[in-house]
Amino acid sequence: MLVKTDEGYVPYGAGANTAAEVNAGLEIINVLSAAFGWSVPVIIDGAESVTKLIDIAPQLIRMYVSEQDRQLRFVPDAA
Repeated sequence: MLVKTDEGYVPYGAGANTAAEVNAGLEIINVLSAAFGWSVPVIIDGAESVTKLIDIAPQLIRMYVSEQDRQLRFVPDAA
């Protein structure tokens, strides 16, 4: 499978960075959600590795590391 990156299309796993792999997974979720009429929440762990997530139809929950936070907190998405 080829994944879109800033440099063009590269093989998943062999040439794609983490952000491209996460966005490829989100694109697959988008396609399956539309095809089957699903709407499930999507949890992304390690979201600090991605500067720009693609837009998806389902609810998106991002989990990421913040050095200043010692406790889990919930921040509403600005979108």
